[in-house]
Amino acid sequence: MKAKLFSLISIILTFILVFSGNVFASQLLAGDVNGNSVIEAADARLVLRYSVGLEEFDETQLLLADVDKKDGITAYDARTVLRMSVGLEEFIYISDEAEESFFEAHFIDVGQADCSLIICDGETLLIDGGNVADSSLVVSYLLSEGVEELDYVINTHAHEDHVGGLNGPLNKFTVTEAVFAPETGSDTDCYNDFLTAVEKQGLELTVPEAGDSFELGSSLVTFIAPIHEEYSNLNNTSIVVKITYEETSFLFAGDIEREAEEDILAAGSDISADVLKVGHHGSETSTTYPFLREVMPEIAVISVAEGKYGHPAEAVLSRFRDSDTRVYRTDMQGHIKITSDGKTLTVTTNKNQDIETNPTIPSPPAQNTSYIGNKNSLKFHYEDCSSLPKEENRVYFTTREDAVLSGYSPCGKCKP
Repeated sequence: MKAKLFSLISIILTFILVFSGNVFASQLLAGDVNGNSVIEAADARLVLRYSVGLEEFDETQLLLADVDKKDGITAYDARTVLRMSVGLEEFIYISDEAEESFFEAHFIDVGQADCSLIICDGETLLIDGGNVADSSLVVSYLLSEGVEELDYVINTHAHEDHVGGLNGPLNKFTVTEAVFAPETGSDTDCYNDFLTAVEKQGLELTVPEAGDSFELGSSLVTFIAPIHEEYSNLNNTSIVVKITYEETSFLFAGDIEREAEEDILAAGSDISADVLKVGHHGSETSTTYPFLREVMPEIAVISVAEGKYGHPAEAVLSRFRDSDTRVYRTDMQGHIKITSDGKTLTVTTNKNQDIETNPTIPSPPAQNTSYIGNKNSLKFHYEDCSSLPKEENRVYFTTREDAVLSGYSPCGKCKP
């Protein structure tokens, strides 16, 4: 019975349309009942009205697509309606609503600090926020990129140059999903402000474990580290994440140093990535050869500024030269944005410094610097640190490496 009705409708409509000259080849698919686009399923009258201009329908023109299924009729998509009604066999699909998938990684220039914004299919992830003084800059940058809310926030670790600037974004934008941080915090004003801002969001900190993951749009964010909680060096407690978008991947290494890198390698984690956000601003104690060989990035991004720290170290830049890795630096290129179409990467910057010079120009090393260790706490400091021990408890080192090899860890305040 249905087949006869469809044939009758087809004959009637074909007759009407052929003689009225209203048959077009560029019909809009008005009902995608398979759910392959954002267009809702529509009944036959809507399909015919918007595709071929029919405005009046008689009782014999039954619904070919009963989307409410009140009569038990199977819903048809627009192509089927037009094919059975007016005999069309070729169609052009038009939709100005469907959005293509996209991925952007923004490395915000916050000087000697870290802050990254990830946007995938309209969903957002903020990784660190720079120093306290960078808070307004970060908020302004997010607003300039059209950010209205944050889906996820990650504080890699409790040092001020990573957590300090998060207070502004957390007070400006609603966080819809979660705020991640490692188990180890810090009893500092900026970290306590961070905790207060998270609490005002009505959220609790989520402490991830290695292997945990979540989806950000069509990308996958996987937690690689921390492997352990008992690191004496706060840098090694850093959250490390790998973000995979189709055939491209990004590794954000926080401030991890040699010890944490070795633990990641021992755990057998897949850390291969096309883009590496370099650990600890290019410090000589990070991005060791074994770690770099596992990542094998095409692109390395260093968040850094000129200063007494001597970052990035020549030793690290030499490793990138050896591995034929392109280096981008915020002190030279400013804000750095890397977009991915799932296969290829495109880098844009807001400064015109030639990247070819980057691997051969380390920052000036710290001048006339010695390091002062505390015999009791086994921490070492810069000479001008406000937390220096009494003279009788001091031990002096000529290089940072000497202090580390002697079993001392860097002070959390001056961060030598």
